Amino acid sequence: MATENKEKAKGEAIRTNKLASDLYVAEQNFNNFVNSVFNIITATLTGEEPEQGGGCDPSCCSSCGGGCH
Repeated sequence: MATENKEKAKGEAIRTNKLASDLYVAEQNFNNFVNSVFNIITATLTGEEPEQGGGCDPSCCSSCGGGCH
């Protein structure tokens, strides 16, 4: 039981840590960007039109400075 409480406390410390939170957001933005690039490449190879406008996923604009639209 003491180990479980320590694990919960560590988990809570990570969830409330600003750096960990920022890292999580940055990782999600990066993953969204990579997925949008993959989708563009796949659409190009299959002869379809990419679904995103402006060449990137709008949800990623905060990570790239918003210069893609």
